[in-house]
Amino acid sequence: MINKLYDYKKGYYLGEDEKERIKIILDWAGKGNKILDLGSYDGFIASKIKRQGNDILCMEANKKLISKIKNRGLGVSICDLEKKIPVKSESMDIIIAGEIIEHLVNTDLFISEIYRILKKGGILILTTPNVNSLDRRIMTLFGKNAFFEASFSFPKNSSGHLRFFNKPLLINFLRKNKFKIMDIKTEFIPLSKRINIKFLKDVFPSLGYSLIVGAIK
Repeated sequence: MINKLYDYKKGYYLGEDEKERIKIILDWAGKGNKILDLGSYDGFIASKIKRQGNDILCMEANKKLISKIKNRGLGVSICDLEKKIPVKSESMDIIIAGEIIEHLVNTDLFISEIYRILKKGGILILTTPNVNSLDRRIMTLFGKNAFFEASFSFPKNSSGHLRFFNKPLLINFLRKNKFKIMDIKTEFIPLSKRINIKFLKDVFPSLGYSLIVGAIK
């Protein structure tokens, strides 16, 4: 994990995409569950999940963010998600992996560790950018760069994405690792930077901004 990629950015959760994604995560998280949040950032989402009546443990790679998570009254451990996750097998009802898998090299280990930690019937809530979103398809059609990255520094403001998923790839990857797909959603269908289509998002999640998947062990 490269900590500099996860530096704190004020206002990160104010975007329309994040707000919609958080709504879905909170709905699926429910209440009364034991939850592991992988890649907790500053604990903003985890704190909302806790307020719903859940017992939540945070894992974060960036040491600079640990104090921010603790200041929200959350339990947190430093963890490199490229390695074995230090959590007991079959101990969690729900695991949340929001905007994490696209940053990892060893995704096989990551998914197998999640499967190990979840209780039987437990739920994985995983979100990742959709490489086949409508705006990316249009950009590719006209020969433009559809938000791909050559390195950690180019283009400017690169996010450090190493893996790229569309709906079929993500679903098949999860099924290959013994998960059953519960549901797949998206925040909206982006037509351009300023135009988002919401009324078709539940019909065509494969065209959506992100892929938000609920999968059952």
